[in-house]
Amino acid sequence: MKKIKKFIDSKICLVCKGCCRFKTRAWVPNLLPSERESLRIDKINVTRKGGIFFCQFLEQVTNHCRIYGQHLFECRLYPFLVVRHKGNLVLAAHLACPYVRETLHSKRFDNYAQYLIKKFNSPAFTNTIKKGYMIFSSYPAS
Repeated sequence: MKKIKKFIDSKICLVCKGCCRFKTRAWVPNLLPSERESLRIDKINVTRKGGIFFCQFLEQVTNHCRIYGQHLFECRLYPFLVVRHKGNLVLAAHLACPYVRETLHSKRFDNYAQYLIKKFNSPAFTNTIKKGYMIFSSYPAS
């Protein structure tokens, strides 16, 4: 998978403690076929504490990812999401992310969204995304 530049600086993310913790299993990242192969796992395991599911790769004390550098496509993309909607894959932003809410109507947000759209239209990304089409969740329009 080609590199995706970060939208949010790590310093901001590491203090938020919103990622890698899920209220339901529906939000646990799915693996692309290439990620299954390279990590030699079929799915992300989670541990449950106090009604919250924690990703197996999250170091809870430091809030760091144990596989950062080879972390999952969905994780690198976050707070943006690729979702299935009416048979198509669309780019969305997760409004639960405080940084998204803060920057939603900014030039920075718009520029990054355009960067992702351009990146996703490249042959390498189009191929990867098509191969993993079924990993992307389907969400109804709100």
